[in-house]
Amino acid sequence: MRLAGPGATPAHTAHWARDVLHAARAARRDAGLDDLLRAVAPPDHRSPADRRVAAVHEAGHCVAYLDAGLTIASTSIVARGDSGGETRAAGRRPEFPTRADLDAGVVILLAGRSAEEVVLGAASTGAVVDLAMATRALADGHGAHGLGDTLRHRPDPAASLNFDHGLRGAVEADLARLLDRRFLTGDDVAALLATSPIRNVGPKDGAKNAMPGPKIRGPKVRGRNS
Repeated sequence: MRLAGPGATPAHTAHWARDVLHAARAARRDAGLDDLLRAVAPPDHRSPADRRVAAVHEAGHCVAYLDAGLTIASTSIVARGDSGGETRAAGRRPEFPTRADLDAGVVILLAGRSAEEVVLGAASTGAVVDLAMATRALADGHGAHGLGDTLRHRPDPAASLNFDHGLRGAVEADLARLLDRRFLTGDDVAALLATSPIRNVGPKDGAKNAMPGPKIRGPKVRGRNS
């Protein structure tokens, strides 16, 4: 089903099927297409301002993917569980990524938050999972894969951040550098949004705490807004 997007897994399908059957049994009728549509894309009870944050956030991921020369497979602001949206790119990540590949992936992860800052004037809490994934990716790069200033291997670099001040400083410096210097411009995002109806939906200042919690599998970004 196109609405489900290429990120739908067999587990998602099984969950939707159970929801459809339960709804039909509760209503004492046969399951229909409307039941399936409600399961795959449940009603969105978020405010227009929150939906705007989600749309801007996903637009940021799209711009970053396109800037990296990738093709967008799908993008959605359908809320599912803790995720307020998802953007996927076609293709596969390198099996043995380089430091440049690592940086490019982190830039894409940070793109939603950056788009919120550029377009809406402030970032929301919706990038929490993007930030967690970016932090873990950089921690692994520095602490396990020798892609930083040391070849020392740590079994669990992310856990080491709690007590390894050197590793934590390197990760924080990279996050700041990638946010400040290697990202989309306001004109890039504005040009993308200029052709979208979301630009006139909801007040800018009502877009905090936009939505509940993402992930990046293959080339994919999901998140609270992600």
